[in-house]
Order: sequence, then structure tokens, then C-alpha cells
Amino acid sequence: MDANTGIKKYSGIREDGTAWEKIKSWFGYKLHLVVDTKYELPVAFSVTKASEAEIPEGKKLIEMLEAKHPEVLERCEYWLGDRGYDDTETIEMLWDKHGIKLVIDMRNGWKNKHEIRMFEGRHNIIGYDNFGAIYCYDPEMGERHLMGYGGFEKDRNTLKYICPCKSSGIRCKGCDKCPHYNKAVRIKLEEDRRRFTPVARSSYAWERIYKSRTAVERVNSRIDNVLWV
Repeated sequence: MDANTGIKKYSGIREDGTAWEKIKSWFGYKLHLVVDTKYELPVAFSVTKASEAEIPEGKKLIEMLEAKHPEVLERCEYWLGDRGYDDTETIEMLWDKHGIKLVIDMRNGWKNKHEIRMFEGRHNIIGYDNFGAIYCYDPEMGERHLMGYGGFEKDRNTLKYICPCKSSGIRCKGCDKCPHYNKAVRIKLEEDRRRFTPVARSSYAWERIYKSRTAVERVNSRIDNVLWV
């Protein structure tokens, strides 16, 4: 008798810049799962009304694991999730408290998906896009180049990015005027905790690790098609 209606909205930006939205609704319940992607086994779950949001319930599951099975969190290196779990507090909880690296897809919150925002105090030539890729601009010609990813520095809590001249052999006409020429730029996670995470969103490692989330879909499929009575 406590079932209700759940509504899920999917939205995005088309190539022509216009927004789209799709709404899905169902009556019943919602199963929230934490799955070990290596062995494809659930390690925590909860069942709620269909209308309950994912983010608050996801935090409860983390707290449940911490209380009942802390060894699971101690062994966990990466925490994967779709964009429904894109949340700053969840990211801070897992990394700051448990040292678990987040690989969570991010919602597109910018109307212009090609927008580049500049960092303050970077001579107005270092910027980032909605998904955390780092770019630099030729001081003379204004041309934009993608900076090379140099890894995560845990002791500094920073992401390291390298001048395109050094990482890709791209030489700008304004190299002599660039204060970052042939050097590394460090981006602190605190600049934006959603966009800048220990596994850089612009790295190949992020894509490789995120692909293992398909293990969760296989668990869901077994529940739907094999275990459901």
C-alpha cells in the first residue's frame, strides 16, 4: 500500500544548441544497489517508494556499509555511478573520509556545451570545459589547445596538466609570452569538486574504469529476468 509513482527526467543539449527532455514514470518501488563490479555481487541495497531520490539514498547506503561492513569501504578503490548520483557532498564523503576515488558521470549544467570558463589568476589563458578538460590559449594568436594530463598528485590534492608543447609537440607563436610555456599547471580539486576529481574526467583511465559499470546492469538484468518471481 505504500507504493507510489516515480518520475525520471532525462535531458540534454542537441547539436544545434536546443534543449531536449524525456520523462519516464512508473508506479511501484525503487531498488537501490551497491554492486561489486569485479564479482558482480550486491554488497548493499535498499528498497524505497518509486518517488525517492537516488542521491540521499546513495549516501544512506554508504553509511550502511560503514556501519555494517567497513571492510568493504576499506578495500574499495573506485566508486562508480551514473549521473543520477552526481553530487558534491557524495564526492566529498567518499574521497575526503574514505579515500575512495569517484568515477561518476556528470550532468550537463551549462546551456552552451562548448563553453570554456577561465581560471582566475592564470593570466586569462587557462580554462576548462563543462566536463573538466583543461585548455590553454596562445597569448598571441588566441588559438586554443588541449593540455596533456599528467596525473593526480595525492599529496597536493591536485590534477597535473602539461603544456601542449611538451605533451604533444605543439608550439604556439606566443610561446615566449606564455608564463606556462613548457611547464605543468596544477588544478586543485577544491576549484570545483564535481568537475575535478582524483580520476580526471578527461583521462583515458576515467573512460576505462567507468566501462566496468556495465557489471551493475548485468546484475539488474539477472534480478529482472532470472530472480524475479
